[in-house]
Amino acid sequence: MALSTYFNNIDDAIRTFTQEGYSREVLEDGVGTIIWDNPSASGLPTNDEIITKAKELSVNNPINAMRQTRNMILQESDWMANSDVTMSDEWKKYRQDLRDITKTVTDDKVRYAMGDDMFHSGWPTKPS
Repeated sequence: MALSTYFNNIDDAIRTFTQEGYSREVLEDGVGTIIWDNPSASGLPTNDEIITKAKELSVNNPINAMRQTRNMILQESDWMANSDVTMSDEWKKYRQDLRDITKTVTDDKVRYAMGDDMFHSGWPTKPS
């Protein structure tokens, strides 16, 4: 699976190690920069430990991997829901189909594939 599949699990992964406060910027090629509120706290995980745990969390839940990618796809069209935009029926259906995808796709292998590929043929077709 591509590392991008695990980005949304990073916060959950960090919480399995520590409740220490932090902020972060996720880059396309990894965890990114984590700035700990208390960098001298004991037991802070390394980036490698965080990535490993995030992958484990994703592998243990195929629907979660698919849901995370679905959420990224939905965010791309959030502007359509602004009050100054009239959303067409095609866009309404597309967005609803995205929200329903976790119920309509039941095969875990397909869920993993879709979670790893936002251009997978199983995703609804974006209106033109």
